[in-house]
Amino acid sequence: MDDDQIRTLTSDLKALLRRFERYVAGVGTQVPVVAPPRVVYHYTSADGFSGILTQRLLRATNFSFMNDPSEVGYGRSVVEQVLKAHKSDPHAASSHLARRALANVRAQILAEMYVCCFTTLSDDISQWRAYGSGAAARYCLGFDTEILSKLVAKHPDTVFDRVVYDERAQAGRVTAVLIKAMEFAEMEKLSPAEIEPVAEVLASYLVRLVCLLKSPAYHAEEEWRIVTVRAQANTAEIAFDASRGTIKPYWRLQLANRWRLPISSVRVLAPSRPQAAVKAADLMLRSVGIPVQAQYSSVPYAE
Repeated sequence: MDDDQIRTLTSDLKALLRRFERYVAGVGTQVPVVAPPRVVYHYTSADGFSGILTQRLLRATNFSFMNDPSEVGYGRSVVEQVLKAHKSDPHAASSHLARRALANVRAQILAEMYVCCFTTLSDDISQWRAYGSGAAARYCLGFDTEILSKLVAKHPDTVFDRVVYDERAQAGRVTAVLIKAMEFAEMEKLSPAEIEPVAEVLASYLVRLVCLLKSPAYHAEEEWRIVTVRAQANTAEIAFDASRGTIKPYWRLQLANRWRLPISSVRVLAPSRPQAAVKAADLMLRSVGIPVQAQYSSVPYAE
C-alpha cells in the first residue's frame, strides 16, 4: 500500500497498519535476513557501464521481461502453496488474513515489479557468458554493499536481498512472514474490515519475495537483487530499452548525488582490444571522480 493510499485511510486504520509494519519488519520483509557480503558484482554491457557512471543510475528490469520467464511462476507457486496451507479455519482472524492475502497476491503479482541483479561471484566465466555474450566489451562492477544498502533504503517499496534457492528455505522465508502476520491478526483481534487493508500490505511483502525465489538449479549464481514494486500509474521513473530488438521497460534507480557512487572495482572483458577497453574504462572512471583503476579479466575468452 503506497503513501497516497494510506493518506485516504482513517487515523485509526493508519495507526493499525503502522503497527503491523513494525511487527513484521524483523522477519525479512524490509531488510535482508542475511547480512550482505562486503561487495557484490554487477555484470553489464558498455551501454550499462556508461549509464551507471555518467547518469548515476542502475537499471532494474521489469520482472516480466527477465531472461528466464519461468521465474514469475516459480516464486508465485511457492508463496501460494504456503498461503493455502494456512487458510483452513474459516472463523479465525489469522486464517481469514491468509485467505485475503492469497487473493491480493494473485492481484498484485500483475503489479510492476522491477529487479536489478548482482552476484557474489567476481570475474566469473558463467556470468561473463550470461551478460553481454558476443559484445565487443563487457564490464564487471564491484559495489560496496554498505553504501548500496543505504541508497536502496531511500526508495519506498524497495529491498536489497539475497536470492533463495533451497526449497525448504524458500517455504521457511514465506512462512516466517505469514506466521508473524497471523500472530498480529489474533493479537489485535482484527475485524473483517481491518483484515483487508492488512492483507494488502502483507501481500505486497510477499510479492517482493516472489522475485527472490529461484529454482535450486540456479544456486551456483549466488545472486543478490534489488527488488522494487512500482505502481502502474506512476511511470515517471520508468524508461525503455530497445537496443536488443525488443522493448524492455526498466526502472531507473537514481544514485543520489550526495552519495559517492558505491563502485569499489571494475573488471573488463574485451578479447579483441583489451588494452584499449581498459584505457577507456579508466578514463571514464576518472571523468566522474571514482578512484578505482580498471583491471582486465583473468578470463581470456568467454563466448
